[in-house]
Amino acid sequence: MTTRTVKVKGEQLSFLAHADSAEQLLTGTDTGDNGTAGENFKVKGTYLYWTDNNGDVRRKEGTLTGGSRTKGNITVKDDELYYGDDDGDERSATQAGSLIIRPDGDVSNALLLFPDSGEDPYQNIDEVVADDDTTYLYWENGTTAYKTGRFTAAAPSSTPGTIVSVEIHARIKHTTGVGSETARLYVGTVAGSQTFGQVSVAKDNSYAEYSSTFTTSPTTSVAWTWAEIDDLMIGVALRAQGAGKKCSCTQLWAVVNFG
Repeated sequence: MTTRTVKVKGEQLSFLAHADSAEQLLTGTDTGDNGTAGENFKVKGTYLYWTDNNGDVRRKEGTLTGGSRTKGNITVKDDELYYGDDDGDERSATQAGSLIIRPDGDVSNALLLFPDSGEDPYQNIDEVVADDDTTYLYWENGTTAYKTGRFTAAAPSSTPGTIVSVEIHARIKHTTGVGSETARLYVGTVAGSQTFGQVSVAKDNSYAEYSSTFTTSPTTSVAWTWAEIDDLMIGVALRAQGAGKKCSCTQLWAVVNFG
């Protein structure tokens, strides 16, 4: 199959899979530039560019495959579209992927810090490798009320595809007791709306990973955009009901899934 099989269709690139000739559609990000409607695609830097049928220039950054390919070469294998970037690295424009984004600043925080000095709140939960009881945020001896920390998250260095979902992950523990306690994992934008998913935290005095998945933006109620990810806010709300009870969060991060 040659690159003649790949063509502009509306706002997308269309190509036929090798195995069953099923049409595959590739969505790209509008760059804000204009070109000649339906203009052929090209490789520039790490991106595959094309001009859609409305004359808008779009691009898609493919996922590195670990292989090599001649700069600018575009081909279809099975149901994947591959191209060679400017460095001669092979990229798949159709493989799904994900980005991990960690806190890089404080929006607001009502949680307690351990240790209680030397770091900003977000720095107690931004580790790539969890340090558990070395640094964390917590609440203790409380009532039914939640205490919440909200944080900015580092903007991604690339916008490689259409966002499928955003996951919020946290590493949390609660002191030993009967049953479980609830925590809330927040997501939204600093300038827009926020929402949360509620998780049940085991009362076993052991850290475990908890997560919630959000397929739409709480600001627009439709699919996430990369502009919203650039302004991402993530957070965690903890409570520990009763004397001697304590709930801690040692790590918080977001996973942006794209296709």
